[in-house]
Amino acid sequence: MKKLKYKKKICLVTTSRADYWLMKELINMLEKDNDIQLNLLVTGQHLSSKYGNTYKEILFNHKKNTKVINIGTNKSDKISILNSMSNILKKIGIYFIKNKMDLIIILGDRYETACVALTAYTSKIKIAHIHGGEKTTGSMDDSFRHAITKLSNIHFVSSNDSKKRIIQIGENKKNVHLVGGLGAEMISKMFFFERKTIEKKINIKFKKTNFLICINAFLDDQISSIKFMQNVFKSLNKFKNTNFIFTLPNSDIDSDFILKSIYEFKKSNKNCYIFKSLGSRMYLSLMKNCDLLLGNSSSGILEAPSLKIPSINIGKRQNGRPKSISVIDSKAGYVDIYKSIKKGLSPIFKKKILKTKSVFYKKGSSNKIFNIIKSINVNNLSYKDFKDIN
Repeated sequence: MKKLKYKKKICLVTTSRADYWLMKELINMLEKDNDIQLNLLVTGQHLSSKYGNTYKEILFNHKKNTKVINIGTNKSDKISILNSMSNILKKIGIYFIKNKMDLIIILGDRYETACVALTAYTSKIKIAHIHGGEKTTGSMDDSFRHAITKLSNIHFVSSNDSKKRIIQIGENKKNVHLVGGLGAEMISKMFFFERKTIEKKINIKFKKTNFLICINAFLDDQISSIKFMQNVFKSLNKFKNTNFIFTLPNSDIDSDFILKSIYEFKKSNKNCYIFKSLGSRMYLSLMKNCDLLLGNSSSGILEAPSLKIPSINIGKRQNGRPKSISVIDSKAGYVDIYKSIKKGLSPIFKKKILKTKSVFYKKGSSNKIFNIIKSINVNNLSYKDFKDIN
């Protein structure tokens, strides 16, 4: 009787709309490979109506070996988030114990991802981490990201700076792979919706000027969330014949206040649109057809430069990331925001950024990750030795 060939059993975990679309091409590669059994674990924001129930899209796209685990991501107060973290440790812990994996693949820096990493580490499952080593000193994600790095065995990074940081905190440089940013790679391959198609699909009507706005919770002792949002709205009200198109924040501490503020702003602004989730293709097509991206989201740093769209990066949330010339850093004061928007709209600046190149783009990022995962022997990753820098 012919002996069956062993398949490498891999679990890829997605917790939000953002990490799913970044890993979508990698997921497809892993699913098609005959030597790999991919188990897709869907959790976190995906299962909340507040964030668009995006698990439905994933179940439609990936019908085989997909597991959905609800951790109760509905509110953003500290107790609710701690309860969600507790549910990850318990529910996903049980899943990992019952379904022994050779490797877990995770991306990014959210608290859900950090808990998944801790659960996998405790379950003695090897971890591959994508987009580690980055620096964002204005958000809690910065510490979560570095904590995930110390629990992980293989690291796929977007820049040389990230690679250096991971080596600096004691990781073996042989396990740190510079592959580039997945978002920049996805954009280079994407087929975008045309302007009229966008209007029809999401029921909007473009105006002379259109702003795409993405604001997330942040850490900044010098300004409160209340004042931050007041300054943003005061700046927006200076622009006439302009659409304000908001995508809602992630489920971070204090994000409910930001969400509530956006809905209040909409009540007195008929030119305001709010979307829980657009999907990657629609979101990027919309960005491509807007005059600028405003807020403090990583999207303004990681994706917008590839579309040659001005990004008004407000406050300190993205401090530490390398930035392309299309990014305009703005303080959180009303005058600063207004002046930054005016600069982003100016013909001189728009002409200047036609030469923008994303600092994160490298050809074949997903394919590089796939090839390394396919070839690596996870048994050789049995012990993590802290490497001192001589």
